[in-house]
Order: sequence, then structure tokens, then C-alpha cells
Amino acid sequence: MENNDQQPRGKLGMFDISFKSNWEDKYLLKQDDTDSEQQSCQANSNHLLSMDNDEQYSLPITTKWVDLAKVYENMYGILEFPPPTTIFTSSRCIALGTSKGHVLIYNYSQFITHVLVPEDQEFRSPITMINLSHDGTYLAAACKSGDIFLWDLNRPPEPTSREESFEKILSILHIVEHRNSEILSLEFLSNKHTGIVVSDNKFRMLYHKGFRNGLWKLKYTTAEIPTESQNLGNDRILVTKALPFPYKIRGECIEDIVAILDLNSVKILSFKKANLILFYKTFDTPMRSVGDLLWNIEDDGGKSLYVSRDSSVYLFKFAVDETSLGSGFTLKSTKKFEHAECVEKLSLINKYMVSLLTSSGKIELLDMYLCDPAKIASRIDIAKFYLLQPLKLCVSSINSQIALLTNSSLKMAKFNTWSETILSCLQQGNMSMALQILMELSSENCTSFRMILKLDNDPRIIKKELNRTFESLSLAIIDHLSKQDINDSDRSHSTAQLDKIFGEIIEIDSKLNPREMPIIEHLTEKELSDEMETVFLSKLVTFLEHGSLNKVFLPPLTVKKIINYYVGGMNTKDTNLAHILSCLVFKLDPVCYDIDQLIKCLNKIGAWDLILYFWPNVFNDFVSPFIELLSELVSPRGTFFKGASHEELQYLLFQYLYYSLSGLRFPNSQTLTEEEATTVKTALYGVIFNGSTIRWPQASNEKLCVFSKDYGEHEPAYPYFKFLLQLDPLKCLALLNCLFEDSYFNGMDSSEFGTTESRQTIIDILLGIVNSSEDLDENIAKLISVFISTNYPKYQQFIRISTRNCHVLIKNLCKNNIYKQDSELGVECLLSMKKVHFDLEKYIPIFSEKGFTRVLFSIYRSEHKYVNCLKLYFQLDSPNVFGVHLIPLLEEAFLYLNTDPIEKQLLIDSLLVNFAKCISVNASQFAVVLCKYCPSACAHITKTLEPISDDDKIKFLRKVLEYEGVSIISNKLLSLYIQSLCKDSKYEKELNVVLSSMDLKTTDIKELFDILKEHQKYTCLFDVMFKLHFYPKIIDESEICFKDYFGDEKSCSTLSKDILERLYSRGLAACIEACSMELWSRFLLIFFSAYHMLGVTDICTEEKRNFCMEAIQQIILTLSLNGENETIDKGTEQITEGVLDKKNLMLTSVLTKVLENSEFILSKISKVRPILQSIFINYTIEQISAQLILRIFNSDSKILTDNYQRYSLKGWMLLNRECFACGEVLYGPDIDREVIINWLKTEGQKLTAKDEILQSEDLDLIVFHCLHGFHKQCLKKLGQNNGKYKCLQCIP
Repeated sequence: MENNDQQPRGKLGMFDISFKSNWEDKYLLKQDDTDSEQQSCQANSNHLLSMDNDEQYSLPITTKWVDLAKVYENMYGILEFPPPTTIFTSSRCIALGTSKGHVLIYNYSQFITHVLVPEDQEFRSPITMINLSHDGTYLAAACKSGDIFLWDLNRPPEPTSREESFEKILSILHIVEHRNSEILSLEFLSNKHTGIVVSDNKFRMLYHKGFRNGLWKLKYTTAEIPTESQNLGNDRILVTKALPFPYKIRGECIEDIVAILDLNSVKILSFKKANLILFYKTFDTPMRSVGDLLWNIEDDGGKSLYVSRDSSVYLFKFAVDETSLGSGFTLKSTKKFEHAECVEKLSLINKYMVSLLTSSGKIELLDMYLCDPAKIASRIDIAKFYLLQPLKLCVSSINSQIALLTNSSLKMAKFNTWSETILSCLQQGNMSMALQILMELSSENCTSFRMILKLDNDPRIIKKELNRTFESLSLAIIDHLSKQDINDSDRSHSTAQLDKIFGEIIEIDSKLNPREMPIIEHLTEKELSDEMETVFLSKLVTFLEHGSLNKVFLPPLTVKKIINYYVGGMNTKDTNLAHILSCLVFKLDPVCYDIDQLIKCLNKIGAWDLILYFWPNVFNDFVSPFIELLSELVSPRGTFFKGASHEELQYLLFQYLYYSLSGLRFPNSQTLTEEEATTVKTALYGVIFNGSTIRWPQASNEKLCVFSKDYGEHEPAYPYFKFLLQLDPLKCLALLNCLFEDSYFNGMDSSEFGTTESRQTIIDILLGIVNSSEDLDENIAKLISVFISTNYPKYQQFIRISTRNCHVLIKNLCKNNIYKQDSELGVECLLSMKKVHFDLEKYIPIFSEKGFTRVLFSIYRSEHKYVNCLKLYFQLDSPNVFGVHLIPLLEEAFLYLNTDPIEKQLLIDSLLVNFAKCISVNASQFAVVLCKYCPSACAHITKTLEPISDDDKIKFLRKVLEYEGVSIISNKLLSLYIQSLCKDSKYEKELNVVLSSMDLKTTDIKELFDILKEHQKYTCLFDVMFKLHFYPKIIDESEICFKDYFGDEKSCSTLSKDILERLYSRGLAACIEACSMELWSRFLLIFFSAYHMLGVTDICTEEKRNFCMEAIQQIILTLSLNGENETIDKGTEQITEGVLDKKNLMLTSVLTKVLENSEFILSKISKVRPILQSIFINYTIEQISAQLILRIFNSDSKILTDNYQRYSLKGWMLLNRECFACGEVLYGPDIDREVIINWLKTEGQKLTAKDEILQSEDLDLIVFHCLHGFHKQCLKKLGQNNGKYKCLQCIP
């Protein structure tokens, strides 16, 4: 079922009525009920199974174990009872390695075909690994000693002696590079007989390749395969697996593809192509114990790689890109399976399933290729067979069979067929498992399972074979359960068993026969006990509830039994009855149920919407349900909608019309085909908008009358539409409003009743109702008028309305105050139609009386009465209803009124009166408009701005100050802007910018200083004073601020330390710029006096004393560095030159003046001793440091000067090595030509023709100050012959 959420809705508030059915809430089970039922079923299922953890997820794939006794008997008789050590199986043979280094090859008939021995027949070491070339002609074996032997199976056997009873084949190669190492991997390259890749426990990977020498003797070469290319790491190699089949890329056959598993990653590379990395994957954690690799070929030619790491198994699927060697293997998908145990070995059972050998001695069949998520198909415990050790070497799997090496014999296991497996389950009494196997076999993604159980993969054969077995099996199980005698104590167990059995039977039948389900018919016809029939019917309903099939065919007898069971009182769960019947109606094919019975049941529970679903679905008739609903509303008969109230029938009627006329099935929103939808719409519209009564039934002479009580036999025109309109005018028009968007109305369609429907037709009908009915209710008239007027602009290409009718509509819209908002919208829509002319002056008083502000606003704007527009705009608290922003409206108004000064002034006055509202809309944009169109008004808004918030005020004034068209800004406006900026610290940066850019010559400085001091913006104040050169003022204000800071010993100043430090730095800068000893003395005296007055007991006082100490030291240091530029005031004692320099003179003069101050003289010297002592110590250190720095500087300067003179004697340094003109090397000035030639010969360079020219050309150099060098001869050739040369690189 498709739930259509994209349902057409009306755009107006009054017509925005939802017609969506609530059938899901009514008929579907709640989530809690569904979850509890599913949990109950699961609990019953678990109780029924009562099996261990292994069996809960594994299917009982049984095997036949066969002892190949002749193999051991033959082996012991030949080689003096050598025990086997490893096994290798292929599709044609079995290879056994022995403890003496021999390899015995048997066919599956247990006859020995080859005996392979090392060339050195005295060699003895157990065989640990065997591998066969891909064409089966060469065999390689690795020994425990690390030796590797290679045999040619087509080589003639060696002659045997009389004592020997077998023919032996000697090895053709003996590889010794891995001796004393454990071989981890032994792989043949594809299409290579003597090319093998070997990895060992020394973490080496070597490639051994056989070749024939000159005497045609087979030798081999060895090459190590590096794996650290492309910075992919060089982790310890554990497993290597060569791709067993070549593939082509760009027409080239690649045969050297190997997969490598190390501790942290897996990679695929082509080691002959410069170690080309085709795939690389790193893992989050390093491997702890074991791992394995396994290649597989896919149906589409792609490659798959299985990787086991500890307990994790990965499957990487690749699509081989044959067009690009660089990309190689393109990863299609990745799967991961987590096992509870470590996986020691991977083997292919078939091309879709892999076997896992676990560390606990179990073989598990993993279906990872087709199943998502991967799952264990079956588990086989082999630990009971007394296997040889190590386990990994004694197990081999291929072609759906498993070979084991035990202490007593070679065992071979083959999987039973699917029918044998099912029979085995039945013999064990596990009927549920037999059904589970059938269910698994009937699944779509069960190819691997079918291959093991030897079931043909042809869907037709599968269906035929499984159906035959399933039918007999299910009926036999039911017969068996029917004959069981059940005690009361086992009743719950029996019910759970029946519940599971019936559930599985129904599910299998739906998979094999999704439309017919024949087994259900057989079970219905059988004589079942009450308990079994109850379980059967409940499980059948559960299947319909949760199943995904639609139009399922069930035997009518079965459906009848279900209805009787649930409706007839057999079931006590009446709360879910509606849900169960909805499943029957929605999921079943209509031919399944008895219509009369179903209608009675649906009437019984009040599910009339289900009747409206199956009626059109069964009879393909959408008109009859509509007619029946109309008839019930006119004269209740209770035939099909028995018990439904008038409100319920009315609700059903409009819901049914909405869904059907929208091309949907009611109530579940199934989409009709385009042809079906058109037919349904034509038929229904033909009845609804028919001009007179219709004959119903169509073949009879009776007419369907709906107004017989009021009009008798003479019913009004369009009776059925008028009946709907009278029934519920709002819902009727809301329905039309939704349906008007349908493209069906774009054309003219004829119905079977001889009428035509279009938007124009419907509008004409509605206009006729409005104009002709004198006793028409005003509310209905207004609703119709709103509907027509709002749809007229939307569909004006389809609708034509006369001017007279437009005036009638406006008159109706203005009659009373109901639906005011929608009425106003209707008037707006009509006035927007340019093709209709209205006398607006006539309607303005009417609209004003009705409060149609949006309409008035539109009229005033269209008539360019912008003052009235603004009056309306400012009257409303939320002016957004007008759909226009204030700023664009103001720009439009100023542009139009530019030639009308009177109206423009009225507009400006209106803005000034409502200045606060204008600012609140957008202060910045309003300022731009005001400055652009009436800049003179900006100088008279100081008082208007005072009640405005500071943020809006700043935004407005910022734009005013930035606007270039405003030539004169009053000082009050500027002061107001600065005052607003001072109130919030977030505007401090902007305040600094404004103060630095303002013209102080035209500014009221006193007012500016008062504003800054009032808001304690001392840093800005000092910056302004500094800009005006008011240096004494800076010192005065500094003295006030620091006295406030140092005045109270028990409290800190309101100014922060950061601000005080900035004030101090500005005071210091003022002293430096002023060049006045008086200012220096006053500034220094501030801190001396403060230090003298401060105590030593308080933490805050200690902080202040430290501040004083640092300030005084900084002043003394600045005086000592800048004193030589100072001017000594008149009256100062003249000091003899040479006794003290100018720096000492300024410093001592300032200190003298400070110490001679009247306040300071009366103080005790002990209070200032620490600071004086610190001053003199720091001053002495400063002098010593300066002398030391000067001495170091002089010493270094002499070294630099000497180096410069020494290097300058050797010549100029060149920036270029070759001459820019000729391109030859510049060897240096004044070097003899013969020396250059001899030097070139000594360096072993061959002389070219150009070098020979050196013997005859002038090689003198010209070096310019830009350090560019040229051959003198080259400059002359370029025209510089007068002895004056210019650099060719630097000439502009």
C-alpha cells in the first residue's frame, strides 16, 4: 500500500481543511500491541525449540562419513607404517604428506596413483604443507625443516628394485632458502609450473622460479618480494595467497598477483610491476594469533578475497578494472563476520559458501557471499574423531566434501541431499526444523544452501519439487499433531508448538505460492480440533497483518471461517476486530470474501470506510457509494451504513469525494492509474454538477431527489451540488478549493450523464447561486464570494467574470464581519485583477468602515497616497501584514513625491512623529533613506532621538555621519553619538575611530571633555588632548586619576589597572612630547607623593606601592634616555660642559625639583629611602650596561669592517653564474685564458666549440653595483663602446 502524503491543500485559512483519513490510527494495531504480540510469538518459539546455542542459529545439514580404509592400509603396507602428517584435496585426487618426507597421491577410488620422494632419498623430514599447480601437473611440498620440493607429476617414475613394491617419482627441484624456518604459505602463481611464492616465520616472502640452464638442467632463482612500497608499511608477513587465475588489464595478462596478510593490514600487489599496490586495507587492532586468506571467483568475473584475523572474517568483493593498471582492483563491497572463536583455516565448500575451522575443533559453514548479514548455515563437530595434530594440517574441504586425517583412517564426509536432511529431522521428531529447512530453501538468497543440499537452482524445478514435499509434509505434520493426546500440563507447550508449526506452514506457502496458497485450502477443508483451528486462524490473520503481499487469494471458506471466528464471538479480543477486518479488506483478493457477510460485520463494528474501500474495488463503481451516501443523508435506510449518524455520514461523504476526485482510493490512499482516475472523476463530476436530477438506478424511471421535502418533484437546478453546499458549505468549498488545482479541469471532459465540467462551469454555477437566491444565507453567500474571488487570480486563464459580478462579490464580502480576514483577502484578489475596473473612491469609505487595512493600503499605494499609506502602516503593531517593508516603501514615496514639496513635507512630518517606529524597523537603512532624500531633516532630530535605545541610536547616527551628502552635522548630534558610544564598552573601538577622525577645530571641546570624563573614558580623553597638544591638561587629569587611585589605602579605585597603565603611558608620552621640565617634575611628583603616603599593611596598598615603584623607575629611565633633547627652563643653573652631560643634567634637575617640593621636604626620608635607593641602583646598572653594550658594539663593528675590507680586495660577489648576454660561465676577473682551459681539462670536461673560442675571446668581466656581471666583450658587441657600461638587467 502506498501512502500518498502529497495531498492538495487549500491556501486560505478558512479552506485549509484536512481531508486525510485517520484509518491508520483506527485500524492498525498500536506499536505496543504489535511488539507484545511479536515477543509472545518469539517466546513461544524459543520454548518450543529448547535447543542449545549451536542449534539455535544452525541448520541440521547432515553428513555421511565414509572410512577410506584402503588408503591407510595401502600406505602402511608400502612405506613401513609411516604416519601421515598433512592432507591436500583437489577435485581429482587426495595428496597425503608423511613423516618421512614422502607424498602419496590417491584417487577417490582409494587407489594410489603417485608416490613422490625427494631426489635425495636419504632426506627425512615431515611434510607440513602441500599445494598443487592450477592445471594439476606439478606439486610442491614443504617440510618441517624448511626444505621445499617440487615434483612433475607427468615425469616417468624411477625404476624400482625387487624389494620395492611401488614406483616413485623423484623431485625436480629442491629449494633450501627457507631451511630452519617454518613455512607459513606455499603458493603457485597462476599459469606457472615452477613459479612459487613462499613466506616463512622469519617474515620473508620469496619468489622461486625454475629455469633450464645450458645443459637443459632445471635450476631455480630466488628473489625477495618487498612489500613496503608506497609507504604502506613493512609489517611482519604471516600469510600469502596467490591469485589462482590470471586476469587481463589493457590486454596484458597479469599472473603475479598475491594477497598478503600481516599483523595490521591486508594488501594485494603485483610484485613484477614494481610492486604495484592494487588494494590496501589497514585494521584498527593488530592480529594476535592466527589468520588465513582465500580467493574466489564471482559469477560476473570479479574477484573475492576472504580474510580471517583471529575471530573476525572479512569478505572483500572486487570488480577488476581492465582499462587502468593503476586502479587495478576496485572494491565493490565489504562484509564482516564476528565469530566467538578464533578461525584457523578457510576453505571453499562451493563458490558461495566457505568453511571455517575453529580452534575448538569444529567446522562451520559460513554463508557470507549471498546473505546479508552473514550467518552460519551449519556446524559440524569433528573433535570426536581423534584427529591428528596439528588440526589445521589434517582437515581439507573442497566440492561440498570434507576430508579428515584421524589416528585410524582417512574419513571423507559428503553432505546429504535436501530430502534426506528433511527426512532425518522427521525421524528425530523435529518437525519444526524440517519446516525451517523448507523455508530456507524457498528463500530467494539461498543459492549456497541449495548447492550443498543438491537442489536444482532452476526456479521452476525448485517450486515443483518443494511444493510436492511441502504439501505432503505439512499435511502429515498436522495429522500427527491431531492424533496426539495432550495433558493439561502440556497444554501451553502444545499451543506454542502449534503456533510455530502453523506460522511456518503459512509462511512457506506464501513464498512458494504467493497468490494461491493451496495448503491453506487443504487445511481449511480438514477437520481440525477447536484448539488447532483457533491457532490456525489466528496465525493466518497474523500473517496478513505483518506480511508484505497484496491481493492474496485465500479460499472463500477460509475467509468465512475467519470472519465467523472473530465476529461470531469465538474470540474475546474485540478491540482488534476492526484491525483484523481491515487486513482482510486490504490484503485479500476481493473474490475471497462473501460481500453480504462482510458488510454485516463491518456495519456491526462501524467500519463504514472499509465498505467504501471494497465497494469500488469489487464492483469498479465509484458512483454508487456516493449515491448511497446521499440517499442515507436524505432518507436513512440503514442498508449499507447501518448505525451511522448524520455527522458520520457527512464526514464519510466529503472524505470519499476528496480521495476519489484526487485519484486515490479511500481510505488508504492507493493511487489509481491515470485512466482509472480520469474515469472516476468524469463519472462523479457528472453527478455532482448535473443540472437536474438523474435517474437512479440508471436503467429505471426513478429519479434521485434530494430536495423533495422542500420542493416536491420540482427540484432546483444543480440539486446535488446545492445539497452538498447546504450540507456543509465550508467543507464543500474547501473540497473544491483543493480540487481546483487538478489538471483535469484544464480541459473539457464529457461525462456519461451528458454534462461538461470545467473551472468556468463551476464558477458560473456558484455565481448563479449567489445572484438568483434571494433567501440565500449571508454566510453561505460570503463563503462563495471568498472562494470565487480568491481563485479568480490563480486561474484567470481559465475563468472569466463580468464587472457586474465582481461588484456583487465585493458587496457580499463587505456585508458583515464574519470571516473578516478571508473577506479582505478576497477583496484584495479582485482588486488585483487589472481587467476589471472599480470606482475605488466609492469603496474607500466602505473598506475603512470594515477595517480592511490591507485593501486600503493597496489602494493608497496604487493611487500614490503615501502619507495615508504610512498612517495605516504606523497604526498597526505588526505592519508585516501589508507584505511590504518600510524602507522600500519610503524610497518609493520619496522618488514619487520629489516634485511635490507639500506632500513631501507632510511625509517627513509623519516620519518625525513616528520616528521611533521607523528606527525600530531598521535604523541603518532608515538613516540612509533620510540622508539621501531629506538631509536637512537630520539636523533637527536631536530631541527625537533621545527616547530611542542606545543601540538603535548608534546605528542611525553611524550611517548619518558616514553619508557624504550630509554636509553639516550639528554639534549636538555629534555629541549625542559620542555619548551613546560611551555608555557601552562594546563600542569602545568605534569610539576611538570616531574621535581620531573628527575635526576638533569645529567641535565644542569643553562639551566633548565633559562627556568623556562623565563616562570615565580617560584613555579617549587623553588621546584627544594629545591630539590638541594639551599636555599640561593631560598631567592635570593624570594627577586627578592617580590621586583617586592612591588616595584611599583600604579600597581600590573604580578604574581598572589596565586603564591606569594606559593613562600612565599617555602621561609619559605627553611629558616626552612637551619637552618641559615642569611637566616632568609634576608627573614624577605624583608617584613620589603617593609612595610616601601609602602604608605597608594592606595587600591593596602593596599593589599600589609596586605600581608607584615601577612608574618612577620607568620615568627615570625615560629621562635618562631622552634627556639630551630637553630644553632647560630659564633660571636653571648653568652647568659647566664636561662635568655632566645633557642627560644627567635633565634627570638631576627634575629630581632636584621634585625633592625640593614643599610637600616632599616635610616628609621623613625613611619613607622614600627604598625608592631612592632603587632609582640610584637602577641608574648605575643602566650606565654600566650602556657602556658594556657600547664596548661590544665597537668590537663587533671592527670585525665587520675588517672582514668587509678583506673581502673587497678579492673582488665583487656575483649574483649570476652565467653571462646574461652569451650564456657562458663567468670564471672571474683577470684570470688567464690558459689557466681556464687547463682547469677545464683537469676537471675532465670535454672542450666544446664554444670552449675553444675562450682561447681567442676577451674574458674580462664588468661587475655592476647591482652585483650583475657580464663579459666586457659581450657589452661591446651590444653597442656599449664608449667606456661607459650599463647593466642590461637593470636598464628600465
